[in-house]
Amino acid sequence: MSNFFKIQALRIRYLRKMFGRCNATRRLIVISITASLLFMASPVQGSHSDLEKFVLENEDSRIDARDLAFLLVTHDFDAMPRGDYVVVKIDGAAYRLTPNGNRPGLADISAG
Repeated sequence: MSNFFKIQALRIRYLRKMFGRCNATRRLIVISITASLLFMASPVQGSHSDLEKFVLENEDSRIDARDLAFLLVTHDFDAMPRGDYVVVKIDGAAYRLTPNGNRPGLADISAG
């Protein structure tokens, strides 16, 4: 085997070794970032009074159930759209929020 082929073989081994390390390092970085984001994303659920305050302080006459659920979830409420209303669960209790159109606030709240 000539020196040229020996050098090429050594280069290939070196590159495989280096890329192998890079992939392992990248995986470790991705796993670390994902774990930290999941830890930071754990929801801190609001109380019933927080829900009432949020609904009364905001208004949108064109909001529908899906948009209302999205808005509530982005503000740390456990909300799920169900047809023309939204179910919000707080401390084991379920509340039904129905978008109220032109009336004050975002929605009417009832137990449910």
